[in-house]
Amino acid sequence: MDQILAINLPIFLMIAVGFISIKAKLLPMSSIPILSQFIIKISLPSFLVYALSTTPLQKIWQTTYFLGYALTSISVFCLGYFYFRKARSLPAEKASIFAFGSSMSNTGFIGTAVLTMILGSHAIPYLAMTLIIESIIMLSLMLFLAEMGRHQDLRLTALFKTTIQSLIKHPVIQSIVVGCVLSLISIQWPKPIETTLNFFAHTATPLALFVIGGSLSTLNIASIGKNILSICSFKMLLMPLTMALVFFCLPNTTSEMYFAALILAALPMASATAIYGQNYGVAEQASAAVMLTALLSFLSISAVLLLRPLF
Repeated sequence: MDQILAINLPIFLMIAVGFISIKAKLLPMSSIPILSQFIIKISLPSFLVYALSTTPLQKIWQTTYFLGYALTSISVFCLGYFYFRKARSLPAEKASIFAFGSSMSNTGFIGTAVLTMILGSHAIPYLAMTLIIESIIMLSLMLFLAEMGRHQDLRLTALFKTTIQSLIKHPVIQSIVVGCVLSLISIQWPKPIETTLNFFAHTATPLALFVIGGSLSTLNIASIGKNILSICSFKMLLMPLTMALVFFCLPNTTSEMYFAALILAALPMASATAIYGQNYGVAEQASAAVMLTALLSFLSISAVLLLRPLF
């Protein structure tokens, strides 16, 4: 229990600081989107470029982990999509956003913070592969289905082109590619550049948690409906349970791999869900679901930490 508190307490204290700062008007709510952009475009890319470039490429890629995490994410996405299409009778673009939220964790913000606190440098390959799965496979799947639902007369080639263009411009994808290339050529950073990258990289964790807390300050409990509760159930219950089952059945798994996958699956849904939700008419519901899962993640992360000795 002491270990769980030692890991969880700093995380949720930093979230609390963000919450109080916005509630007490120490900072305006308008600062949250700006901080989010700084994390996505500066802090997280700096962390990924430096961490990946200083890690041997053979240590980054782990086929078993990649297959297990990808299989789980795609399975939960598909189940969520068909549930929201058939049971909730939502149009394809809205169902794809909700399925995306149901199957994609907040790896870039909270995952980076939590997993590096627990595993240190061992977290790097798991974070990199998870971000590849989420930023390429899951984002492509969501964008393709959403655009297909919105523009039913649009040709498939045009849809593929739009999706690929979105991926190429994504800062996380760019930083992963750059980091892996630099790892391949075994770059030795000059000290001033290494120090600069490190400074920016170390802002990712506290800023990400601060932003989550600031976002939570706008949560309206009255706005929580059946769709939001369904998304939360898929993300906070079905995804971790499916992840546990998949990795239990896969060969050549390690206890560290199993633990990393479960921690990342137990995270709240990606804040990108709310951003894309604005484009497809579900901004309020997506934002409420992001915030509610952030609150519930205290229980889910604690549960995985409590079960860690069993892995």
